[in-house]
Amino acid sequence: MSNKSSSANETRGDSVCERNAVRLQDYIHMHGMLCHPATAQRTLNSFDGTILFMPFDYLLEEEAVDCIASSSVDFGCHDFTGVTVFMYYLLVICSFTGLSTLLKQTKFLVGREENEEMQPPKNNETSREVQYVAEHNKNLQVHRSVLNYVKERSGSKLIRLKRRFEYDFGGIAKLSVMMLHFYSEDTGLLHLVEVYQIKNPAVRKFVGTLLFLWHWTRFRFHQLLQKSKPGQSEKATRKRMKMD
Repeated sequence: MSNKSSSANETRGDSVCERNAVRLQDYIHMHGMLCHPATAQRTLNSFDGTILFMPFDYLLEEEAVDCIASSSVDFGCHDFTGVTVFMYYLLVICSFTGLSTLLKQTKFLVGREENEEMQPPKNNETSREVQYVAEHNKNLQVHRSVLNYVKERSGSKLIRLKRRFEYDFGGIAKLSVMMLHFYSEDTGLLHLVEVYQIKNPAVRKFVGTLLFLWHWTRFRFHQLLQKSKPGQSEKATRKRMKMD
């Protein structure tokens, strides 16, 4: 038990050290969708908590499950925790955001550290209560239900806003996005919540298909892993029986 806890503490310590090595400028370049692979790797590694990529109209999905008064919503279809550098650059290319930045068509609007103080939740709060709104596009919002999902997904009780970023990608992309970094006070995890609005229908469909395929591939991979585990245990049992 002590070995496991010490290894977990070492892993968390390594993660914190990596995160401390990431500068605000590194996040600005990464979120601007045009950065060096080493910067992409370093910044993505700093998010050891939950990562959500959400369209601005994600509330329509809440209506479908009738969770107006509920405080718990499953945003699993927008959960990209563990996103890789390969997936990052695939989004850079397929969303045309990298091209927008390369051609100097991207507007960098907000990129700053926040000093938000934790406030205890109110008893009358609902999943639809707006917690954060983009300063340059009021359609980009983060509701209470999103924060609840992040906390439940990561086992955190207290999270606070640590950084805020906003961009307008021009050209073919026609994409507005708000990125919020949340820090768990009790677990020490760093989370990322992105809310975006794609105004180009073709790009919106293309990106939606890409994200769906990523989720489907990951789901199938986990299924195959689960199916392989029982088989492995049976083989191990048979080997032990033969040895006996």
